[in-house]
Amino acid sequence: MIAPAMSITHVLYKVGQGPLGPKPGFVITALQTAAQRIRQAGYVPFAWSFTTLGDPDFEAQMVVDAFTAGFEGFVFNAEGATEGRQEAAIALGEKLHAANVDPDRLYLCSYPTPLTYHAGIPFNEMGPYCKGGLMPMAYGTYLQPPEIVIGKWTYEQNTTWMSQQGLQLPIYPVLGPYLDNLAQQPMSKEVLQTWLDCLAGYAPTFFSLYTTAALIPEHFAPIRAFVLGSPPPLAPAAWIHALGGAVLFASAGNAASRFASLVYGTEVELLGSPTTAGGQRWQRVRAGRQEGWLPEAQLQPSAPGPWPALAPPPASPAGQLLTVWSTDELNTRSEPVIRPTTLVGRIPKGTRLKVVEGADKALQQVGKAGNWLHVQVEPEGPTVWAAAWYLSPYDPLAPATPGLRVRVHNPEEGYLALRNGPSSTHGQIGQAPHGSVLFSLESDAETQRKVGQEGDWLRVVTPNGLEGYVAAWYLRPYVRTTAEVRYVLVESPQAGVQLRAAPDPEAAPGWWMPHATVLESLEAPDVTADKLEQFGAWLQVRTPSRREGYVPVMQLRAPEAPDTRRPANDAKLPYGRSAWLFGMHTADIADDTPEQRQRIRQLFESSGKRGWILFTQAIGSNPAMGFNEEWRQRLWDWSRAGYGVVVRLNHSYYPSGTLPDSPLYDAFAATCARWVELYLKHDEEPASHYTWILQIGNEPNNPSEHPGDVGVIRENITPQLYARAFNKVYAAVKSVLPQAYVAPAAVDPYNSTPMQRVNRRYRPLEYFQEMLDAIPALDAFILHAYTHGPSVSAITSLTSFADFMTDHYFDFQTYRQFMERIPARWKQVPVIIGETNHLCRPPAAPGCEDPTQQGWINANINWVRAAYQEIHRWNSIPYIQQIHGLLLYRWSGDQWELHNKDQILLDFTQAMGNDYRWRS
Repeated sequence: MIAPAMSITHVLYKVGQGPLGPKPGFVITALQTAAQRIRQAGYVPFAWSFTTLGDPDFEAQMVVDAFTAGFEGFVFNAEGATEGRQEAAIALGEKLHAANVDPDRLYLCSYPTPLTYHAGIPFNEMGPYCKGGLMPMAYGTYLQPPEIVIGKWTYEQNTTWMSQQGLQLPIYPVLGPYLDNLAQQPMSKEVLQTWLDCLAGYAPTFFSLYTTAALIPEHFAPIRAFVLGSPPPLAPAAWIHALGGAVLFASAGNAASRFASLVYGTEVELLGSPTTAGGQRWQRVRAGRQEGWLPEAQLQPSAPGPWPALAPPPASPAGQLLTVWSTDELNTRSEPVIRPTTLVGRIPKGTRLKVVEGADKALQQVGKAGNWLHVQVEPEGPTVWAAAWYLSPYDPLAPATPGLRVRVHNPEEGYLALRNGPSSTHGQIGQAPHGSVLFSLESDAETQRKVGQEGDWLRVVTPNGLEGYVAAWYLRPYVRTTAEVRYVLVESPQAGVQLRAAPDPEAAPGWWMPHATVLESLEAPDVTADKLEQFGAWLQVRTPSRREGYVPVMQLRAPEAPDTRRPANDAKLPYGRSAWLFGMHTADIADDTPEQRQRIRQLFESSGKRGWILFTQAIGSNPAMGFNEEWRQRLWDWSRAGYGVVVRLNHSYYPSGTLPDSPLYDAFAATCARWVELYLKHDEEPASHYTWILQIGNEPNNPSEHPGDVGVIRENITPQLYARAFNKVYAAVKSVLPQAYVAPAAVDPYNSTPMQRVNRRYRPLEYFQEMLDAIPALDAFILHAYTHGPSVSAITSLTSFADFMTDHYFDFQTYRQFMERIPARWKQVPVIIGETNHLCRPPAAPGCEDPTQQGWINANINWVRAAYQEIHRWNSIPYIQQIHGLLLYRWSGDQWELHNKDQILLDFTQAMGNDYRWRS
């Protein structure tokens, strides 16, 4: 509303603020809308922020966001909050440079006294990258006359400071037409006029006013009447033609100090007439904001044109490096040391340089801080020293197009280091597992020459886009499979892969899958094989969890060989394992009476099969436990009879917790180890003859399993706490029974009850992932899967939860999602589904919230057969991780007891009429 009355041209809009103490930083929403409204009103939109330097990453991103939104300049308002933050100021500049922000559009606004009252503010660090200009705050609040604030401080002191820093920036004062710190006492019209008259004596080409809240209508006319100065006339121009660039001297003559350098093709303004010094003619010039002297012979009256054409560089022999490129604009030196006297020129980014000495050491030196290379600028340029940490074996301006595939071959270590330079002394930035596929970024001829060669290094890119160097002698040629390609594997060790709705990296991601996930191609086998060879192609696939979409072939590979696994054979398995999928979750070991044992075994043996049995045991956290020889005999009797045995060790049951309170984790681990030693270890049996699967705790994501009392939870078991307990138990158990298969607890696949004591609500897959991220070693997995009611169709239904768990399947198919999320390093370990049933009876389904209606219906509806058929269907997928058992929950002990459900048991025996075994 007031802008037209003052004939303004720019609007400075506050877009955010950096973090300040406990206060987080913020960025104003709808930046693009604000910029558009300013522009539509006829003004130039400038952004400004209250700069704190509390988080250089945050504040650099704010600048990028402002320019992206359409603002044409950015003003850093650096006041007392920035004092003493010189390192953060440097970091901010580096991040802006890395983001390719134009420094000519950055402005530094601060107090007008950089030399006297405010030397602690990082003027010296911010000035060099705020090339748009200085905006000293010439405010009436200083209670000094304008001759002091504008004359002595704003212009004289800032000009002196710039001279000391070798800077020449325009000064654009910010007038504050008020006299109090709250901007509630505006200057009178007469006082403002005296300030404007003083300012007019310096003929600024631009000034601004802060703040609109302090402006009164009487101010408008004198502001509108102010006559801005005119920009200085353009000076005559000349150009640098030397390939090695040029150096600016502080005065005429080679003895003068050198303070800046210019690259080939730089345009300079000629200032005044040439002069002679030391028998050589010198010309004073302006280059950007800097003024200095150059030998007249280095200046030409016209632009030089593009860099001269270069012939292809020679190939470097193994272990040597003959050619390097500059990765940024780079000063060159007469000696390998940074001093003003050694500065001899400057080369552009991407300049090709010939290594003139030390080619045998260059591979170890290139890209590393503290090293220097003696090089010649090509073609026919000067021979100079260049900082090796700004050099690369490859042209950074050339497009890095992935070419031939190569395969990692390092079975001894299991992986190959990806480094940031071509030698073993360069830093490691990633790993490529043995057998994984990489894409060469070198020519096909160079790739074929280097692969397998000792001493050579190959520049590559991983499937998830990480570029680096690998030792070529640990690579083998990638051989395209000749078999039909119906299945592919995710090849992305660090990042996994996103399934997308369309073959486009910008398409919405629909599902994430880890490295080594098996995917079914939905395209013809020959098309699939062809696409795997095409960089940039996409393949339509189906995931193990039955989701369909597209993934980039760069993150896929064909299996190396056909899946020849055969059904497991009981005769070849140790005690404690079973080849069959069929199983029963029984109850506590104490409940394993002879009658119960006989009935359960009759179910299996009537079909001529054995299967799996799961017992639970609450052991507390006291290693000085008693011993029951009969229990030991019961466990060994099952094992010797050919059954697979899973034992779930709990600290206790509700409400005392499946794990104890965390201070007792060491005691619980010792108790588990002692229990295993007493009941499962058999000194007379060779270790290779028997094993056990041990499940540690149960459903730790469900608060009902957390330690406490009735109605009170003392401690929530977070994924990290569970992992801490499991890791202790794992180490303790393996120390007494190394051949045991120790598995973490199954996650409740349907529970997302908030954990009140940690104020966190976990989705089950999220809990599972975080738990596994904190576990370094395990031997097996236990999962749970159910249906919400006695529905056979629910076994294969892909219905998802609503609201918080929309990415989780509602019924039995949840097992596929957990199987899919198992990390690649554990894709070969056995998996047991330790509990399955339909959770409730009609009419409570599918909510299943009425505890009086929970449990099996005693009806043979083919539910059990359909469940086993589904797991067999999973195990039949080529290359897929095998599920070794599906155990019905449960024989006795709660509302899901089966011993009195003859129709469910009939369904179970009918299922055992099938040859359902896992493959090995």
